[in-house]
Amino acid sequence: MLLTLDDGTLVTMQGSRYNGAGYDVRLEAAGTAGTVVAGLSDKTPVRSAEPDVAFPADAPWAGFLERFADAYVAELVAFIEVVRSGAAVVCTPRDALEALYAAEAADRSRREGRTVRIAEVRG
Repeated sequence: MLLTLDDGTLVTMQGSRYNGAGYDVRLEAAGTAGTVVAGLSDKTPVRSAEPDVAFPADAPWAGFLERFADAYVAELVAFIEVVRSGAAVVCTPRDALEALYAAEAADRSRREGRTVRIAEVRG
């Protein structure tokens, strides 16, 4: 999908449910100051087109449980800490609602073949 942010920044997003090479979840941000990647490891199921580049060095992630086991534990620990201490929640219900609006706008755009502004789905 192609998103245009309020300041005119263009964002491209790609997602799929199946990758025959292995489980692949990562985020890449490319800008004028450089490119950064979150989720890239020696188990990421990508390979170089150049024959002399040995990446990745390990077998790919088999699935989401293997890939995110540590993250699930960290989420549960954080949840328990918030319940115990009463600390503020980092991701608010408003954050979740805004993510849902963005997803709904993207789906409506796909179904209707037109640009859909998030304001249209906020109602």
